[in-house]
Amino acid sequence: MRLLLAASLLVLVAGETLEWFQYKVAPLAEECKEETSATEDDIRKVLERQDPDTRASQCLLACVYRRLGGMTRSGLASSDELRDSLLELYRDSAYKQGQVGLIVDRCSPAVEQQPDVCLKARKLFECIRENVY
Repeated sequence: MRLLLAASLLVLVAGETLEWFQYKVAPLAEECKEETSATEDDIRKVLERQDPDTRASQCLLACVYRRLGGMTRSGLASSDELRDSLLELYRDSAYKQGQVGLIVDRCSPAVEQQPDVCLKARKLFECIRENVY
C-alpha cells in the first residue's frame, strides 16, 4: 500500500510537481494517522491537496500543520511561525513564496473565527488554496 501511495505522489498541479510538498508532508501524515483515526483516503486527500471533507481528514490536516509549525493544538500559530512554516513548505516555488505574506494577512483572521482546531485547519487550507493555486 505504501508503494502505491508513494507512486501516486508524482501528481502534477498547475505544471508544478508536488514532490517537495509531499516529501515534507507524507511522513507527518503517517505520524498523525493514529492520533486522528485518519484513513488512507484521508491521507491521500491531504497529500494531493484535495478538499478535507471529513472530520478525520480535517484533524489530520491540523496535526500536519501543527508539526510543520503553522498551527498549535488550540489554533493558528503566530504570524511569524506561520510565515516561516509556509516559506519552508513552498521553498520549491518562488511564486508561492511570494504569496506567503498575503496568505498570512488574509487567512489568519478567517481561520481564528473557526470554533475548533480541525475546522481551523480546513479554513486555512481553503484560504491557502484560494490565494496560491
